[in-house]
Amino acid sequence: SWTSIAPGAPGAYNSYLSCTNGCDTSYVTAPLGAPAFVDYLVCGNDVGGCNPSPICDTIRVNFIAPVAVSLSAGSLNLCLGQTTNIDAAASGGSPAYTYLWNTLETSTSIIAGPGTYFVEVRDVSLCLVATDTVVINQFPVPVVNAGIDQIVCEGASVTLNGSGATSYSWNNGIADGVPFVQAVGVITYTVIGTDANGCQNTDQVDVTVNPLPMVSAGADQVVCEGTAVTLNGSGASGYIWDNGITDGGPFVQAVGAITYTVVGTDVNGCQNTDQVNVTVNPLPIVDAGANQTVCEGTAVTLNGAGANGYVWDNGVINGVPFVQGVGLTTYTVIGTAANGCQATDQVDVIVNPLPIVNAGVDQAVCQGTSITLNGAGANGYVWDHGVINGVAFGQPVGTIIYSVIGTDANGCANSDQVS
Repeated sequence: SWTSIAPGAPGAYNSYLSCTNGCDTSYVTAPLGAPAFVDYLVCGNDVGGCNPSPICDTIRVNFIAPVAVSLSAGSLNLCLGQTTNIDAAASGGSPAYTYLWNTLETSTSIIAGPGTYFVEVRDVSLCLVATDTVVINQFPVPVVNAGIDQIVCEGASVTLNGSGATSYSWNNGIADGVPFVQAVGVITYTVIGTDANGCQNTDQVDVTVNPLPMVSAGADQVVCEGTAVTLNGSGASGYIWDNGITDGGPFVQAVGAITYTVVGTDVNGCQNTDQVNVTVNPLPIVDAGANQTVCEGTAVTLNGAGANGYVWDNGVINGVPFVQGVGLTTYTVIGTAANGCQATDQVDVIVNPLPIVNAGVDQAVCQGTSITLNGAGANGYVWDHGVINGVAFGQPVGTIIYSVIGTDANGCANSDQVS
């Protein structure tokens, strides 16, 4: 008979079996929660009863826990091109363990891609075996698109939008779909797109920012009324002016100040503006004075008015008397205002000739004879010594010189004498 003699060993796991001819067999099942070993006592009586006391012996049975293995993967879902670690954790049996994977690897962990993996673990006795299986899924990576390359002008906003995934992360601090302004130059932006499975892919886009042209409308201009103005832009390839102005085309502006704006466009299509002020000063209202009619030999003085300075033709100096020859002469004066603008005016000066006055021939008469003096060559005559033209008078004895002043229809006078 079998008797458990190990302290605490459950007798339910003892088997009792009798057989004849000294044969006794028993099967022991490892108890759950049993000690690491159990000592068993076996006692035998002979069938003839010759030995009333049984003969006993003991046997120690070691209970070894079964081998167990558990596989754990870093990720059960992989994206195309990814790998993960699969670790095998073994327990039970009698260490050390040996591992055999379906990949024919013999380590405790392997690097795996998508697929089905299992491992067989044996303890040191090579008799106890455990297996476990893990399945790694694979998802395709998204086809991420960063958009087409962009070329903009300095100061223009740029918006980058990724497509082909669920969410997007850009470098250089860019937010997907949010406008930003880039400095002049070329920058390559990279976007990482992540889909619903957590798989990622990247794409790139170049953004080129061209500088604005250094457009110049030219220096401010100050001109006089009636003077043509020409505006020329520079620093770009083409120019458009406001107020209907054509680049390089002369035009006449009314009196006053106007600010003109030019938009210059370079070969990249980038535009910039500049402005120029054009001031048109009014012309002075120059007056050369009233026309003059004088007699031969009379000094004439011409005085311009309405400006600050005057220049006359024919050698005339403003305000300085001069004598003109007989006839009609038109004098032109150029008057210059304080703003430098000039205007002209004209005046006619008529110089009438003096009449050719004749007092008559000298006379010699006798005392008591009346004398009559008649001037000629003019329209009216005035004699000295109280003589009246054409009226007889008596002269005392002696020689007297009589002077006559003759005045013509123009009011010009000349004189002559008679003895």
